[in-house]
Amino acid sequence: VQPKAKSCQAPGSSGMGFYDAAGERFEFLLVVEDALSALCAAEYCDTVSLQGTYMSPERLLELIEYAAGDPIVFALDTDATDKAIAIVNKYKYLADVYVAALPKDIKDMTIREREEFLWSIRF
Repeated sequence: VQPKAKSCQAPGSSGMGFYDAAGERFEFLLVVEDALSALCAAEYCDTVSLQGTYMSPERLLELIEYAAGDPIVFALDTDATDKAIAIVNKYKYLADVYVAALPKDIKDMTIREREEFLWSIRF
């Protein structure tokens, strides 16, 4: 299994997109499926776009390094919540990882819905 965007990435690239928080910063790293959702969430927290749902130990190590000690929260699209749960169950002994089930895709949320969702994340 390869990331959806693999064919568009430079050789050796993980294919993930990294977005630093532009404003208020929540104390977690949010991991989402696509770049547009990542950009929408990056107003509030550091965000990573997987460009799909593919996760490997190498990608997890990259996430751990980028998170710099903060918890890693997987908020994949609603049709991939089971994939997010499987990722967390697989890697929970290697990193501080959690699932946040989305009521709808982050890119489709209003600003208020996005803020309420992010404030609702608890560990």
